[in-house]
Amino acid sequence: MKTSLLKNTLAIAFLAITLTACFDYEDEGPLQYQEERFNITDFERIEIGDAFIIRVTEGNYFSVEVRGDRRNLDDLEVYKSGNTLIVRYDEFENRKHETYVDIVMPSLSAALFSSATNSVITGFDDLESVTIGLSGASVAQIDMEAAQLNMNLSGASVVDLRGQVNSLQAEISGASSLKAFNMPSVNANLHVSGASVAKVSVSENLDAHVSGASTVIYRGNPIIHEDVSGGSSLQRD
Repeated sequence: MKTSLLKNTLAIAFLAITLTACFDYEDEGPLQYQEERFNITDFERIEIGDAFIIRVTEGNYFSVEVRGDRRNLDDLEVYKSGNTLIVRYDEFENRKHETYVDIVMPSLSAALFSSATNSVITGFDDLESVTIGLSGASVAQIDMEAAQLNMNLSGASVVDLRGQVNSLQAEISGASSLKAFNMPSVNANLHVSGASVAKVSVSENLDAHVSGASTVIYRGNPIIHEDVSGGSSLQRD
């Protein structure tokens, strides 16, 4: 009986020490603030993941600046592949402190953000065709003017669009949300599925494919081509 009690006591003590060590490891302590600038130019695409807070602004020069906790920045990879700027962590970890990425660039052809990023894209007013991809519960606010905007939303991501486009092409899935009442388009082609929602303002042609308990709400008086199924709806605001 005494031997069993001793074993149980030792086991509980070992577990307590182990848990304490784990909690100490996860506690990163106070912010160790640091800024870094990267001399990277001649890119028109961006790929960023891992819960960064991102701001992309139009300018007549290139600038890439990252700020946050020193330990996060020490694990950061920032480089160019072809014409694509890539920002990511080298290793996956739970990070207590936020990391901010500020980018200035003359033109933008694509931005792909994943893994709970929070982004703002602003200032671009004369783009031909631009592709924006959000996945993994990412959130974006975008203000731009373009001939064609291609949106791809998945994994409970959300985008709030402002500005103006001639053609809006959107693939929206996995409980994602596209808010585009404040970005009027001439034509829109939407594929909305998996309990997702799209709100658009269209003047001429709306092609809506809506499935899986999803919803499309529109403003304007466009000619409508619809394919609605699976408890979904297409309705005027």
